[in-house]
Amino acid sequence: MSPFNALFAAFARPFCAHAEGGSSSRRASSRRRRPRAAAARLGGCEQLEPKQVMAANLLAAIADQTITAATPVTINLANHFDETAIKGTVVQFQTNAPLANDKFFVELFDRAGVTNSSGSAAVLTPTTATNFLSYVNDNSYDNTFIHRAVDNFVVQGGGFKAPTLSADQPGSDPVAVAARSAITNEPGNANVRGSIAMAKLPNQPNSATNQFYFNLGNNTSLNTDNGGYAVFGKVIGSGMTVIDTMANALTYDATTYYGNGALSDLPLWNVNADNIIDPQDFVTLEDVAVVSETALMSFTVTSSDTSKLTASVVNGQLVLAPVAGQTGPVSVTVAGTSSLGGAAVSDTFVVSLGQTAPVLTAIEQFGSTVLNRDTDGKLYSGTAPIQFQGRQITFTQFAGFTPIATEDFGSNGGKQVLFRTST
Repeated sequence: MSPFNALFAAFARPFCAHAEGGSSSRRASSRRRRPRAAAARLGGCEQLEPKQVMAANLLAAIADQTITAATPVTINLANHFDETAIKGTVVQFQTNAPLANDKFFVELFDRAGVTNSSGSAAVLTPTTATNFLSYVNDNSYDNTFIHRAVDNFVVQGGGFKAPTLSADQPGSDPVAVAARSAITNEPGNANVRGSIAMAKLPNQPNSATNQFYFNLGNNTSLNTDNGGYAVFGKVIGSGMTVIDTMANALTYDATTYYGNGALSDLPLWNVNADNIIDPQDFVTLEDVAVVSETALMSFTVTSSDTSKLTASVVNGQLVLAPVAGQTGPVSVTVAGTSSLGGAAVSDTFVVSLGQTAPVLTAIEQFGSTVLNRDTDGKLYSGTAPIQFQGRQITFTQFAGFTPIATEDFGSNGGKQVLFRTST
């Protein structure tokens, strides 16, 4: 069967359900997996990917900040940094691939200025992108698995939720992702390596719903067959490393095992000796979500004086944390580096630290300085806080005594405080 006909047949397969029953051992023995040939997958010449010129870009300088309280201030770095070459919506795929970096990113063809996998202006696919994002945003694709992989052709997903139980347990069969209404086809972008496109039924150009596939090679026949398969985005950066790893998992004919004709080329990470498929065996898309361009970048941040202000980046948010009681200017530098291209850009701004002047009320004046209290009851000699053993004295700190006066004492700036008993 040619790669094209294989795809055609796969898209035509019904998603069959079958009744579960019998003992665990019966299910295990009746569902034998047949390994498919995969010896040539890791051989041959490496395919070189078209490279985008990726670089971090400073959208807008971070304004100087004034912080008057010891409360952390958060700044969204997505408003200040982005990737120069990224124009479309970015979707992150978190996988369970056995790699140190097991996630990849896709840029959708939904905004002006986006380029296709060949570097040319992409044909925009707003209907297809909106449909795809509707499944992303309601978490339909979370914990789904790649249910079909064909060498040098495609890997296909979006169709089934990954089981959470081993296959010898009741309720362990893959459950189909609920499909919405079919959409109007939007062909025009080439089915080349690194592109993502919508699967559909044979001889029905406008039948795409929830299933999608990634092209592992340049599948030119898919540009015209069945009205053309709609390519609506591209894998960016080194993401094809993850997809190729998923494609290189051994595949099995699980049509009898699961009673589902769509699973004749099911990739699995592991083959158990007992022929029972476990949840971790599936090639799983654990989380699929829209992310800002800052997810494509790594950040470092430095503070010129960490004894006054610490600075960090958490989930794309710059967090400025002043140290209580500290005043004065602190310089903060944020550097963003493209995870896709390595180029970096930085921005430096000044944080002015200072406490808001307290609202003071005079109590009684018998000494050389006005005795004041603020709205929290803390005592001041004039505007200077009155401290004892490192803590500021409060109006109610000494039970049965009322502070009524303060006076300078000695040459070291000390203060005397006069108290009156309740009688």
